[in-house]
Amino acid sequence: MIIATLKQFYSTIKKNFASYFFTFLVMPIGLSLLLSNANTSLFSGEIEINPLSITIKDKDNSEYSKLLEKIFKDKEMKKFFKVEDKGDHLITIPEEFENEILENGKFNITIETIEDNSSIYGLETIESILNSVGKGIVKSIENNKISESLSEVNLKAQVFNDLTQMQNTVFLENKKIESSSKLTSQSFYAMTLMQFLFLNYLLSAVVSSKKLSETTALFQRIDMLPVNKIKYKLVDTLGDSFILVLFALIYMLIYRILAKAFMENFGMYILSILVISITVGFIIFLLNNIKKEVAMILANIAMYLQLVFGGMIGPVDKLFSGTIMEKLSNINLNVIFLDPLMSAFNNNISLKTFIPHIIVIIICIIISLIIITIKEKERIGGNYEIIK
Repeated sequence: MIIATLKQFYSTIKKNFASYFFTFLVMPIGLSLLLSNANTSLFSGEIEINPLSITIKDKDNSEYSKLLEKIFKDKEMKKFFKVEDKGDHLITIPEEFENEILENGKFNITIETIEDNSSIYGLETIESILNSVGKGIVKSIENNKISESLSEVNLKAQVFNDLTQMQNTVFLENKKIESSSKLTSQSFYAMTLMQFLFLNYLLSAVVSSKKLSETTALFQRIDMLPVNKIKYKLVDTLGDSFILVLFALIYMLIYRILAKAFMENFGMYILSILVISITVGFIIFLLNNIKKEVAMILANIAMYLQLVFGGMIGPVDKLFSGTIMEKLSNINLNVIFLDPLMSAFNNNISLKTFIPHIIVIIICIIISLIIITIKEKERIGGNYEIIK
């Protein structure tokens, strides 16, 4: 029976290889490459900042007011601010600006929004920068006054440098910790779109099973065969798993040849797709034993649930950050279809990784055995007419 079933699956793969190749390889690989190229910025860690549009109105026209304008036109500051004739924010330098700084140590500047495109965020950012610049100028003047009050020239310069150094000292050091495992856009989509392969096969298996039951008497004839129905369906399940492992392996090899993903821990990846494929096979085993309409609904729910919340269109925490969709993202099947691949990527696969799969397989077997046993008793106890 096992050899006959394997021959049947070989014949099925050979007959449908072109459609299988397109559905289970070309489609997910094409989508993953397209999405990875389109969403590289989500994984680069780079933040795109649009410079704030500002206008500087100088009523003082002094050395210090001109210094302030030069600061905003500095090469680095241009990344954050764009000085224009008609900007979204207006910075007004009042008359007597320089005198107020020199005599009273006051840094008086007015900031206001003048366009609809302006924002409170922009206003606060400009205010923060000006406060920082103002404090620096005032402290520099105070340091100069202290050094000027000293008699020895060398001592003046030394005190001025010491004071400036103290005020510019960074007491908190920022350190950027690099992760030992860097998830790139290509790796992410290569793994998440592999779910498309598993789920699409699951859906197509349920649909084809329903089509066969509606258009042929195949299942009725199988029921009449003198074979153990449970063993027959278990072999059928392993055949489904074999097909999934085969195409998942080809999927990964294509990515490795392209040097895009699955370059590390290949043995762990193989173990992951083996367990996922067997789990999907037993889910198909269960769905093929329940009412076909219900099975199709469940298979479609699984497909679209993973499409939205399983990362297939992108990382949910980044795409839907701060929305109700981010909270709903916990409703997914990642623990079955994606987590083992991520664990292989991070080199931390263990028995714990596959506990959910073991539970799902056991549940599928128990429920299926109960259904098969009930159906077999009904068949034996009922009146059946053999159609010649």
